[in-house]
Amino acid sequence: MLCQPDTYVPQNWHVTLLYWAIIAFCVFINIAAGWLLPKFEGALLVLHILGFFAILIPLLVLGPQGNAKEIFTTFVNMGGWQSQGLSFCVGIMGSVFAFVGGDGPIHVSMLIKETNACHYNSQQSTNMLL
Repeated sequence: MLCQPDTYVPQNWHVTLLYWAIIAFCVFINIAAGWLLPKFEGALLVLHILGFFAILIPLLVLGPQGNAKEIFTTFVNMGGWQSQGLSFCVGIMGSVFAFVGGDGPIHVSMLIKETNACHYNSQQSTNMLL
């Protein structure tokens, strides 16, 4: 694939074979080489941190620069919603939900004795707050 990109013709089974190779690697690391798992996780952590900066720095340096007023005050309704406000609220809903932490009480309730009652109460109170 990488050596001859001009002559390579992708087939469906190539992707399936790649997925099976990834699954086999994961099974091998988790079952046969469990002692290697912490080192592998540490290497992936370093890779993610370096990859973050490897992408962020070129974007900041080479990307188009705009002024702050234009960036933070221009709203575009490309979804076909009736108003800018509705478009803004629908668009931001997915991003905000990740930071709300609605599942936090559920995870905390798993650490408490008599989990069944506490788990149910934490779910209901979280739903009422959200």
